[in-house]
Amino acid sequence: GLVSFQEKVHVREFSRHVGGGVPSDTGVALGLGIQLRNVTEPLSAERPGVGKLDKAAEPLPPRQRAQLLRQAMGQAEYSKAQRIHGKELLTLQTRREQNNQTDQDFEPMPESLKQARLRAKKLEQEVAKNNPFISTLKSKAVAKAKPKAKAGVRAMKSVQKVVAKAKPKAKAGLRAMKCGRKDRKGRKK
Repeated sequence: GLVSFQEKVHVREFSRHVGGGVPSDTGVALGLGIQLRNVTEPLSAERPGVGKLDKAAEPLPPRQRAQLLRQAMGQAEYSKAQRIHGKELLTLQTRREQNNQTDQDFEPMPESLKQARLRAKKLEQEVAKNNPFISTLKSKAVAKAKPKAKAGVRAMKSVQKVVAKAKPKAKAGLRAMKCGRKDRKGRKK
């Protein structure tokens, strides 16, 4: 099939924020802060030749990330956030390096979707067990979703009732259509 795009796109613009990721280099992470605005814009035209829009964007070098963050946050706020983030980032990068040097925690890629889901569920439970904040968030999300799920089930049952009532009429209509069919030569079957 053909791929097509909408003429307009929805754009969410966020402030720049220290954190929100673990860069592979020693620089600070350039993350998303609070949402500033939500707009609809026309889709950009594709540029001809080399360097089209679908070309992968290279990560910004550490100096450039720091400069963007200083401009967005101001020097004092940037320095404060960088001190906090810097310690956490150094710890994470050290642990990443140690982990990469051992096979102790290594697992090959899952071979099926079922295996991937089981592994994800196990990891989710482990994280929730070790982090009470996450389990609190999950229970709030589940509590919020239950009324919508119940409404969905009610709607599904209502649709099933309508379908059940329509089936006999549809079967009768199908029988009537079959009775009126003709073969290739125009004779009634």
